[in-house]
Amino acid sequence: MQRLSKNGTCPSPQVAIFGWDNIVYASAFGFNVQANIILSVAEDQIKGIARVKLNRFKTNQLARVLLALGLVLVAQPLGMAKTKGEDEFTDGVNFYTKHDYATATDLFWHSIQDGNGTASTWLYMAHSKAGQGKLVEARADYESVIKLFKDSEQAKVAAAWIKALDAKTWRPAHEQLPTAPEKPGAKATPPAEGFRTRLDVLPASGHPKVSARMIATIKQTIEGLPKSVYKTLDEGGAKIFLAANVIDKWPDCINMPRPGSPDQSIADEPGRTYGRDIYVYERPLFSKATKELGDARDQQEIKASFLRQVGRVLDDCTGNYSRDPSLRTAYTMDVNSLDDRAKIGMEYYLLEGNDGPAEACAEAVCTLLGGRHKDSERFEKNFPRTESWVKTRLRL
Repeated sequence: MQRLSKNGTCPSPQVAIFGWDNIVYASAFGFNVQANIILSVAEDQIKGIARVKLNRFKTNQLARVLLALGLVLVAQPLGMAKTKGEDEFTDGVNFYTKHDYATATDLFWHSIQDGNGTASTWLYMAHSKAGQGKLVEARADYESVIKLFKDSEQAKVAAAWIKALDAKTWRPAHEQLPTAPEKPGAKATPPAEGFRTRLDVLPASGHPKVSARMIATIKQTIEGLPKSVYKTLDEGGAKIFLAANVIDKWPDCINMPRPGSPDQSIADEPGRTYGRDIYVYERPLFSKATKELGDARDQQEIKASFLRQVGRVLDDCTGNYSRDPSLRTAYTMDVNSLDDRAKIGMEYYLLEGNDGPAEACAEAVCTLLGGRHKDSERFEKNFPRTESWVKTRLRL
């Protein structure tokens, strides 16, 4: 019998389920688990569901709950050929056991996309996101397990993890305390919640502040988002920051070259995304020497910039679909069809590595959601396969 450590205690502080042959070990955030769990799989068992037997264990309170619920994995029936989705699931488990949770997450998502959307695949993906510290996403995936596989053992495990995360990681929005005591006789007003409320306007430094018109444009654009897009941004914890220019928060960006346009600086960009934080800037840089800003961008360009950042966050919230092999195939076909003249002005979408496809996907989201700017028509003409793939993937 193999063990993870000499004393039989799972060393990882992350959420993990490790399976080798007939051994399964479980560990949780900050909860040590000592257990010998024997996984017995009967060849004639329906759908290859594994029976988990607990020989002996010594756990804290949360671990007892999880083990009592039963950690059930879907096993491949003996002698049955594996599909592509099942192979991706197996590869995902291998990376998972190596603590490479990012790669594991991608593989589990691809497995689901390729038809292996079992309860165990969804549960593993949730655990992998939790292992990366993406707790909001993990919680959303645990909820998906509960909704899609009601009354299953995996749903019970997912429910236990949601309870554990809520108790030890954050306070859900509906439980937030008011910032000030209510006046006697005042009507109770529920706290504002959701993506639309996570909007912050940054103070200006030596130039005009963000205009009310820009704020109104962003709010109006948010309200016009498809429900599925809004839900993904909301559950993913996306935030919005509006500023006159990037130098209001990061002055040194004035000296940083803009990707794809080395003759410009980041201070010339209309927007940027850091993780799931969306930044939209109202004014371009006019003078690098004096840090003077130019005239405000028109509202159509501001809307397009915001929707482009939305595209970047959607990519992150949904498992980085810009790295999907089928997307890469469509993107490569688009790029190979461009001559030197067509590539002019498209440099941002032709960046090397993962950046080019990611930027093309973000721009595709922008155009599909109604964002328009001076290069929109050229992008749609030059990247039709990429845009079609994104439209299908996000059901836009």
